[in-house]
Amino acid sequence: PIDWIRVTAMVFGVKIAVSAVILPFAGDGSTAKDLKPFIELAKDNGLWLAFLVAAVVGAVVEEFVFRGILSRSLEATRLGLWGGAVTASAIFAVVHLQYGIAGQLVVFVLGMAFALLRATSGSIWPGVVTHALNNAVALVGMTVVA
Repeated sequence: PIDWIRVTAMVFGVKIAVSAVILPFAGDGSTAKDLKPFIELAKDNGLWLAFLVAAVVGAVVEEFVFRGILSRSLEATRLGLWGGAVTASAIFAVVHLQYGIAGQLVVFVLGMAFALLRATSGSIWPGVVTHALNNAVALVGMTVVA
């Protein structure tokens, strides 16, 4: 059995470490501009709606599509676990264009962590929970800082 609290802590640790190295090179703050309408919705009166969409629906849909279908399908080919995880995580990062190149690198690393969570557990649900926690923390951080 895997200790999900430790795995979740590891995912956040990896995200923080990668973010600390990559995001200082992000440049112009375009991510904040791109996400401004969403941040404003959350700050004004729609925090519960923004939380539901980003933390719950986003995590469930993205984990189902990218780890449950895409990564698993690719792993069944000659690509295997690592090739499937890398390919699905790269596509996952490209879908998050709003974060710019530096942010996409962070998203890629998170995608790899979620893929490994799915592969080791045999289920998308640990990744869904960890993904939702990540999105919730990011949402709260964006609304406080922005």
